[in-house]
Amino acid sequence: AYGISAQIDYHDGMLIAVLKNSDGTILTPPVMQAYFTRPTHDGMDFSSTLTDAKAQLHFPAAGLWHVRVLA
Repeated sequence: AYGISAQIDYHDGMLIAVLKNSDGTILTPPVMQAYFTRPTHDGMDFSSTLTDAKAQLHFPAAGLWHVRVLA
């Protein structure tokens, strides 16, 4: 509805979020929050703060995770 798109990448322990508005301009919120849930197991959910759209992560277990990023 707001015309904002997001690209979330994870590589070598680093989560990077890139937000763009409808004309392609990169948005740079100073802080974002990422929430991680494990669809197959309860009790492992965690969150992490992204500063300058980046966060170093250490997952408590290998496998499939869902992420929701709020800016």
